Amino acid sequence: MKEKFIPPYNYCNYRCEKCPDLRDCTVVAKEVVREAELVVQGKDPEDQKVIFEQVKHVFEETIELLHKIAAEEEISLDGDLQDYSPPAPEAFLLVQLAHQFNKNISSILEEDIPVAIDNQTRFREQITDLAWDANLIPAKLYRALTGKWEAERETDNLMKEVGREDSLRSAEVASKALNNCLDILGEVSKVVLDGREKVSQLIDLGKNLKTHLYEEFHT
Repeated sequence: MKEKFIPPYNYCNYRCEKCPDLRDCTVVAKEVVREAELVVQGKDPEDQKVIFEQVKHVFEETIELLHKIAAEEEISLDGDLQDYSPPAPEAFLLVQLAHQFNKNISSILEEDIPVAIDNQTRFREQITDLAWDANLIPAKLYRALTGKWEAERETDNLMKEVGREDSLRSAEVASKALNNCLDILGEVSKVVLDGREKVSQLIDLGKNLKTHLYEEFHT
């Protein structure tokens, strides 16, 4: 039997419904059990109050796990972290470009642009993917860039390598999401009956973002 695994968050694009490793994911398995327990308790898993209670519970579990790992590794958590202050998102050109890319995609999706297509179902799926991935890109790029920033300032060689790995993996997810957006926009540009120039400009912005991403991470 294949051992279940916990996917590192920086590998993940949060699209469980499209994940090839869904059956083997420890996080998903745990959430299924948690949801079943809520139903048994007579609680609605979709209720906002219940959701926030579960989020609080997850944070408590995470803190407990961090303290356990720190104790096992003999790491002190009593240090002063006040000096830790990563750059704000707007400090990074890549994040600015990604936010603009996402904003422009959202603006186009809010418009009623006529298209000439036969497969409406596939088109709706593509638009959903486009919106999701465009929103994911700036978040993953910020994680990648702050990870790189942290690694460059780390004095411990092992932690420096861990930071670099974290940074590159986050950049890879952003790169895949961006490529997917560009592929979808390329198809959309062929079927729009009006607004083709806007889509073309958006593709150019995405390609510019891709160039800068490659230069920063070679990914």
